[in-house]
Amino acid sequence: MPLLALASSALLPFEPPYQSIPNPLAVPSLAGPLRLVNGLTWAVTGLSVLVAAGSLVVRFRRARGLERQQLRWLAYGAALTGMAVLALVALIPTGN
Repeated sequence: MPLLALASSALLPFEPPYQSIPNPLAVPSLAGPLRLVNGLTWAVTGLSVLVAAGSLVVRFRRARGLERQQLRWLAYGAALTGMAVLALVALIPTGN
């Protein structure tokens, strides 16, 4: 889904402060629908991440022994990735 969001945003006109540069791929008449597709794909991606996290929790609770240890490492990596995403989202209002 993020690939679809990135592809749809490539066809949009540039946003400030780059709006003075014409985007050779932009289709102005599709700007509204493409923004909708872009928002929907990011929402579906966020929802799928939450579903995957829930699936990991259920699988972890049912696991025993070595599988539980492996899932613990996977959960640790997922938690670090989640913290990195939150840090990036926190930087959005600052323009970074």
